[in-house]
Amino acid sequence: MHRATVAEIHLSNLRHNVQALRSLMKPGVQMMAVVKANAYGHGALSCTQAVLDAGADTLGVGIVSEGIELREQGIQAPIQVLVGIFPDEADDLIQHNLTTTLHSRSLAETLAQRAGLLEKEVRVHIKVDTGMGRLGVSPDQLPGLAEFITGLKNIRIESIFTHFSSADDEDPRLHAESD
Repeated sequence: MHRATVAEIHLSNLRHNVQALRSLMKPGVQMMAVVKANAYGHGALSCTQAVLDAGADTLGVGIVSEGIELREQGIQAPIQVLVGIFPDEADDLIQHNLTTTLHSRSLAETLAQRAGLLEKEVRVHIKVDTGMGRLGVSPDQLPGLAEFITGLKNIRIESIFTHFSSADDEDPRLHAESD
């Protein structure tokens, strides 16, 4: 099949772009490079190596198997499974030292229990639904969930994050002010 649209990745340009973004960031701020779906079809390993060499601190993948594949290819950087996991993937997540997005007490309990049995700690990132309506805990339920997770053994909250509800909308009232 012939396609009229082609996307090419030049790894030197990718490295340059990551370095340019890094130069704009304050010291101590971490940068995540999202390499899910085989780096959007451009080769997960080569793109991952390029962004890490250029200064990215962490990686984002879509599913556990993508994180495992990077681990099996020697990638040691922190890797977060962005959309979360199913309970039966907990052991793989923990054994491959991946972090995950979390937004429910039941998955937190599963992760804490499995991490305890494996004698490991699992790190999580709580996702807050601020209007996109896909995944996440509601803002009013966040304090209770965070307190619950904090009380569990073998589980540690690394971050709390959200996703723009309408990133393309030009209405400034829909976006938070930044300093």
